[in-house]
Amino acid sequence: MPTYHYTARDRSGQTTRGQLEADTTSAAVAQLREMGLWVTQLRAVRAARRAPGERKSFASEFVYPLYTGVSEKDRSLFYRQLHSMVAAGMPLYQALSTLADQTTNSRLRRALLAMSEQVLQGGRLSEVMERFPWLFSRLELRMVQAGELGGLLEGVFLRLADYLEREYTLRLQIKQRTLYPKILVLALIFIPGIPTLILVSPAAYFGGILHTWGPIALGLLLPWVVLRYMLKGQSVRDFYDQVKLLLPVIGPLVRKMAAARYARSLAALYHAGVPLTSGVAASGEASGNAVLDKTSQRVVPALERGGSLTQALAATAFFPPMFTSMIATGEQTGDLDQMLDKVAEYYENEANHATIQLVVILGVVLLLAILVIGGIQVVTFYSGFYGGLNSIGG
Repeated sequence: MPTYHYTARDRSGQTTRGQLEADTTSAAVAQLREMGLWVTQLRAVRAARRAPGERKSFASEFVYPLYTGVSEKDRSLFYRQLHSMVAAGMPLYQALSTLADQTTNSRLRRALLAMSEQVLQGGRLSEVMERFPWLFSRLELRMVQAGELGGLLEGVFLRLADYLEREYTLRLQIKQRTLYPKILVLALIFIPGIPTLILVSPAAYFGGILHTWGPIALGLLLPWVVLRYMLKGQSVRDFYDQVKLLLPVIGPLVRKMAAARYARSLAALYHAGVPLTSGVAASGEASGNAVLDKTSQRVVPALERGGSLTQALAATAFFPPMFTSMIATGEQTGDLDQMLDKVAEYYENEANHATIQLVVILGVVLLLAILVIGGIQVVTFYSGFYGGLNSIGG
């Protein structure tokens, strides 16, 4: 039976620390609540050993940060099935092992097997998930931590499944909207050289494509790869997130998405029983925006002095007025978590509509650019053709 270190507060607000034994994290939290203690930190004494499937490798260091191979659909299905198994009373390590046997994704299967072994050895689920940063986002980690502290992991799994399903649906919509421009790009790349393929050779055809478009592809791919690795540094990430907020069209969209994730995470944390100060700090990190994360850290002292959440958030000037007004309604009615969910849903819909509109605009711009490039190629071809005929006639 695992042993847990805990830090908790009693009814008078005094902090107390100690150890206890329990089968699971949820059971430990239940024991402490029966003792009249409010859990602020809970950690297994014996940390889980590194599992063979989780050893550092070239792929986990350099490939998975760029392409994980595990989609939002896979993770959403994982959380939904995990919710059903845990709600049915199955131990967490056994649920992870069962899901590893059922999944068809090899990368997810290896991660789940390692997670099952480490949870069986006494590790907390959030700590185990943190060892797979290429697979689980910070939002997922924070929400799982909230579920562990509040003993409400089942509800957190269901919320994460719903959230990832919405993310997956948005990605599908974006792919559908950009299908036609993608086809035009491929046509622009492969169709103009068809005479070379027919009259000369396939080698000359593909060589011409590589000579023309190779430097362009490399010029676009290389900066993206370098940026992804540079964003691991905190200073670079802070600057990058600040720049995104200042961009004319993208800035408002980024702000809405960050606010939606912030509200969704804070609702889950508050519903799980996490103190508001801890929830605000954790939600800032879960928002995925460094600017909002730092803003949330400045909100915590105001809450500790007894200020309201609405006043503290309004003072940051980061959130739109509608955001803070809906939060004020939630505080007044006592349904803060439900109002936070409504705020998150509203701004998620706003962000989704803005994203689709932006994709449509970019598709039109790309189409016009392709027409211009195609027109230039046609004019160049016929100019050379008639120039050759004139020289022959002369």
